[in-house]
Amino acid sequence: MHTAVAVPIDVSYPPPVDLRSRAERPPAAAPWTAALGASRIEYLHGAGAGLARLRERLDRLAADPADGEALAGTLRGFHSFAGSGASYGFPRVSMIGRVGKAACASLAAGRAAPEPYQLAALGALLDSLDAWFAAAVAIAAPGA
Repeated sequence: MHTAVAVPIDVSYPPPVDLRSRAERPPAAAPWTAALGASRIEYLHGAGAGLARLRERLDRLAADPADGEALAGTLRGFHSFAGSGASYGFPRVSMIGRVGKAACASLAAGRAAPEPYQLAALGALLDSLDAWFAAAVAIAAPGA
């Protein structure tokens, strides 16, 4: 035997219609856009610490090319930019990070100490990241 159960009707659903014209209404994504914008600015300003750590690791590697820990740290540094850039809407950062990460992984797989030209190439990638972030911060905060 089945028993019927009456369910009360919720008159608040669907939500009331916004009678303003589309042009007068704020976009539905406005709160998300504002939050993302603030996160992007925070990311740009916080990247300096990551760049400094990456430069320190690369300098250690240049001083001692056989330092496996410095190579692994350099790989991790590029890896973090490879993953974070596009997440914040900066695909160029991710692309530079991926190239640096791949170069470091190739050096680690070769098990030979990096040659000076390879270290210079990693340094150039880091300089590219540095210049990109400096320009992005200047654009994001004109007059600051």
